[in-house]
Amino acid sequence: MNKQKLMCLLALMVILKICPAFADTITAPPNWLGTKEFETNTQKHITSKFRMGRLEITLEESGLDDVLQKIGVGTISHQGDAGDALAWICYTVTIGEKRERVWLGSSEMGGGTITQIDGLRIDKKEPVPKDCPALPMKYLPIGFENGIWIGTVKTEITRKLGLPQKNNDIWQYWYKGKFAEFDVSEALVARTNGGKVVEITVYKITSN
Repeated sequence: MNKQKLMCLLALMVILKICPAFADTITAPPNWLGTKEFETNTQKHITSKFRMGRLEITLEESGLDDVLQKIGVGTISHQGDAGDALAWICYTVTIGEKRERVWLGSSEMGGGTITQIDGLRIDKKEPVPKDCPALPMKYLPIGFENGIWIGTVKTEITRKLGLPQKNNDIWQYWYKGKFAEFDVSEALVARTNGGKVVEITVYKITSN
């Protein structure tokens, strides 16, 4: 290898190391929409089951590894550490002219079980990244067992969960209760546009 080729190779290695444009990006879940401090505003359990075709995911019971093995495609990504640690599997969903992303997440308290699910409507032209592959068609449709998901109209949400806490286009529902001696916290936070849900997060945490 001559000196000119060697210099070009070294320059390319430096670019790949320091330039974000060449680096693999992480398709992380959306930023939290809700408030950090909340007051209970529903006496109903929000939901604990999420369906992907015939695959049923139960919050705090289904594991990331198990779901990944069943679906057969995807990867478990990680971000943060200690109490802020989050692991997730991301999938891109295309239905007709509409495209969305879904994240199955496990918080530090989850220990590998799914505690949080996020959904986001995206532009149909958005690329399908390696760490958020296309969800196989046999795992469609997707949505929570109560019927709420991307595209749900606001009147349907209020019919099922009652009136929300509102912050402009952000709707929030909070439940806090007991299971035996344990505290149970559940939340549904959705962003709406044109009267329909375009972004949603649901989580469930059981603690002492």
